[in-house]
Amino acid sequence: MKLVEHHASGRSWRAACAVAAVWFVLAAGYLWLDAEAWIVFGLALFTLPALWDILSGRDASFLLTMDEIRWQSGAHAEAARLSDLAHVRLDRRWDATLRMTLVGRNGGRQVIPPDATPPRKTLQTALEGAGVVIQRHPFSIL
Repeated sequence: MKLVEHHASGRSWRAACAVAAVWFVLAAGYLWLDAEAWIVFGLALFTLPALWDILSGRDASFLLTMDEIRWQSGAHAEAARLSDLAHVRLDRRWDATLRMTLVGRNGGRQVIPPDATPPRKTLQTALEGAGVVIQRHPFSIL
């Protein structure tokens, strides 16, 4: 039985609009505010990872059942049995993203990629329904 199924793609309108908006602001700064070209270029470099996600269209998915958690990000895919987990750690980071870490009974840790992580409320409700112990940390720098 599927408790949570989440699919995401790097090829989204939100990502494309964000990159376009940043480039527009940088171009406006260069053309109308006489910003230095090396500063504009340096700031534009920060948009390259988002641009790569848009162009490659990398898919991500997450599936939580009563027995296991499966996730896939790009060509990387993994799974973990719920019976092997001590708890799941949910960290809210300063940039408002959610970081999900699976902590095994043997002390091993697996970090779920951010693009494969479902929305927090849906995820938390489903994990509680599956009987998984959750540790929430409101803000974490690293």
